[in-house]
Amino acid sequence: ARRMGGDKNPDGEFVYVGNSFGGNLARINIKSNKVDLIPLPNPATQQPYQVAVDKGHQVWTNLWSTDAIAKYDPASSQWTLFDLPSRGTETRHISLLEKDGKLQVVLPYSRTRRVAVMTVRSEDDMKALAARAAGGARDDGADRGARGARLRPAGAAGGDRRVHRH
Repeated sequence: ARRMGGDKNPDGEFVYVGNSFGGNLARINIKSNKVDLIPLPNPATQQPYQVAVDKGHQVWTNLWSTDAIAKYDPASSQWTLFDLPSRGTETRHISLLEKDGKLQVVLPYSRTRRVAVMTVRSEDDMKALAARAAGGARDDGADRGARGARLRPAGAAGGDRRVHRH
């Protein structure tokens, strides 16, 4: 087991622990002590290290062996995977910055001495950025990772987004 993340919301009742070599998260109910194991989409290769829970109860983990991060939605039992823009990162820490209604996922790369910052954006945010880009304005670059590489949800143009049900 690796570093755990607790749901710090007033109504949060779970602590999540990354089971790296088991390829799953342990969800521990702090009121009943019941433990559920939540497998990642590909447990043989996706190894969670640290876990963080955002204000929306979404569970984030870095997959240190695959240059990716994962988000688990407990309400829908769905995983969303995001590829990092660099290879050989071996991320072992994940931090969430929630400020002014915005969420950023921060990942220092253990092997490459870089830090990736992914800004989570809504569909409306993406439409506004597209409109600004069409008008010739530049975005603020807040979602750029190492050396200006864009972090995108996979499946979006230029990314590889994979959504899986647990």
